[in-house]
Amino acid sequence: MNRNPSRGFTLVELLIVIAIIGIIAAISSFGWQRYVRNTNLRTATREVVSDFALMKARAASASQTGQETTYDIVFNVAGNSYTMREESADGTVSSQTKSFASFGRGVTLKSISFGGGDTITFQARGTLNPGNLVLQNAPSEATITFTITGKTHVKFNMS
Repeated sequence: MNRNPSRGFTLVELLIVIAIIGIIAAISSFGWQRYVRNTNLRTATREVVSDFALMKARAASASQTGQETTYDIVFNVAGNSYTMREESADGTVSSQTKSFASFGRGVTLKSISFGGGDTITFQARGTLNPGNLVLQNAPSEATITFTITGKTHVKFNMS
């Protein structure tokens, strides 16, 4: 019987395994980048819809208690941000500004279209001027539609 006491891998076998791992990593990195882009877009969309629901609830609550308070969300396409404003009858203004860039790299406010320009004004009982808001994280987009009754619908176009 011929015994071969050498055990282990040859250099050629090791290089082939490393090359296969490198090819798989290169292919999966593109998928991972797309996943991260789409996740950032979904996060930004959820945040806008959540802030929208918050302002709607505050407006409805204020109308039930008889407070004369105005609730607005002002969108700034050039600044890639939006500001939630609350103005009471005595002139006191409270506001909070959020940047779309803080939701993830590449998320931008592409366009807005409301009856009142770039501002959503919440009326008593949470009603408002309807319109659309489009967020983009190229090449994916999310369109948020606001109805007059304050309902939101989100449509994603993921790439």
